[in-house]
Amino acid sequence: MDSKAAELERLLSQLSDVNDGMRNALGGRNDTRTHTLTRHRDILHDYQQEFRRHNSSLGASRDRVQLLRGSTDKSPLLGGQSHNASGALLRERGQISGANAALNDVMGTATAVAGRVGEQSRIFENIGNKVLAVGAKFPAINGIINAVRRKKSKDTIILASVISVCTVFILIYWISKH
Repeated sequence: MDSKAAELERLLSQLSDVNDGMRNALGGRNDTRTHTLTRHRDILHDYQQEFRRHNSSLGASRDRVQLLRGSTDKSPLLGGQSHNASGALLRERGQISGANAALNDVMGTATAVAGRVGEQSRIFENIGNKVLAVGAKFPAINGIINAVRRKKSKDTIILASVISVCTVFILIYWISKH
């Protein structure tokens, strides 16, 4: 495989040299041959990119196969460390894949919850609008709705004051300890 890659690199280099020679032969003329030369350069560039892409893909595949198979050549300098290193890499890869799967599950759950919360918000909004419509039609119900609003407002004020008093007491306690 390496000999084929070297041969392809040599052929691409020769093609590049031929394109450079054609450009030098044309000089600065602007005719159809210049257009043809530009097209040849584009094709060469595409070939080079495709070669690099396939070469890197082949290298990654070789690394993956070697990692999964384990190192068969036992280096006396490494001893058994090469097998342990590949095992560690495989474990790390598995942990990363597991973390990605867990993250995808959490993101899916969060998206579903956000959709449900939005749906519930619309439902409560519709209920509120219907209650207001019924209150407008019947004055007695409107009086009850207003009483509930006043009670809710009083409860909110009382709760806010209790929270603020507790916060003040906590701050006083914290300051007295320091």
